[in-house]
Amino acid sequence: MIVLIGSKNKIKIEAAKEALKNYFDDFKIIGVDAKSNVNDNPVDKDVYNGAKNRLKNLKIYADKNKIDVDLYMSVEAGMINLYDNSIFIHIVFIEDKFNNLSFATSSSFPIPINLNDKVSKFGLSKILNSTFNLTDSDHFEGSVNYLTKNILTRKDIIKDAFIMALTKYINGENWKN
Repeated sequence: MIVLIGSKNKIKIEAAKEALKNYFDDFKIIGVDAKSNVNDNPVDKDVYNGAKNRLKNLKIYADKNKIDVDLYMSVEAGMINLYDNSIFIHIVFIEDKFNNLSFATSSSFPIPINLNDKVSKFGLSKILNSTFNLTDSDHFEGSVNYLTKNILTRKDIIKDAFIMALTKYINGENWKN
C-alpha cells in the first residue's frame, strides 16, 4: 500500500506510520511538501482549509508524478476560537483512492485569552519561547510536551487524530458515507 502524507516533517510522518501500523501490515509512506495555501499561523476555518488544501495538493502531486496512491494523509495545526475561548488543535484528513474522505481532530489545549493575538500573529512556538524563556520549542516534542510536563508529545496527539480518521476505513461499509 502506498501512502502519501502532505509533510516532510519527521514527527508528522512518524505519527502517521504509528497510526497506520495498528491496522496495516505492509505500507510505504512518502512525505511530500504539500502547500496548505493558508497563513503560517492558521486560525479558525484556515486550520481545516489548510489540511484540506494539503490533501488536494498531494493528489495533484501524485497525478503529476504518476504515483498510484492508496491513501493520502494531511495535517494542519492552528488556533481555533470556540465559545469565547481559544484552543490549539491539529486537523487531519485521509482520503483513499476511491475518493472516500475522512477527517478528525487531535486533542487540544487552551490558549490563554491574553495570548490569542500574539499566537495568531507570531505562532505558538515563538510565544511559548518568550512566555517560558525557552530557546527553541520547535525542536523538542512540541508545545504540548512542554505544557503537559512531558506526558504527551506532538507525535502522540497527531497519531491519535490519524487513528480517529482511520475509523472510516477500518470498520467496513457500515461506517462509510
